[in-house]
Amino acid sequence: MIVDPFEWKARVCYQGRCHFAGWDKGCDGPIQAAHIISKQALKRRGLQAFLWDVRNGVAACYQHHRRSDSAHARFPRELLPAAAEEFARELDLDWWLDDVYPHADVPHPGS
Repeated sequence: MIVDPFEWKARVCYQGRCHFAGWDKGCDGPIQAAHIISKQALKRRGLQAFLWDVRNGVAACYQHHRRSDSAHARFPRELLPAAAEEFARELDLDWWLDDVYPHADVPHPGS
């Protein structure tokens, strides 16, 4: 479902807690709406119309959002919402998820 940016944030953050609570070093900071497939990746592929699809968002605390965006600690693939997998398949970007979000048993190149 594609919505405007303000509604996207509200829908993604509606639970008011970090989707990744309990993983890694714990949560810190306010809850933010994070893109799973980056805005940059979508734009590069001419998919700007999908920037604000709620299936491509996840609520993350400031720390988890920052660490993932900087590629310091990507979320394990198994922790991504099922809707994100569906979104990626529909846009033929499941390979992108494979590249950016490793499965738990596969070490990430940056680890």
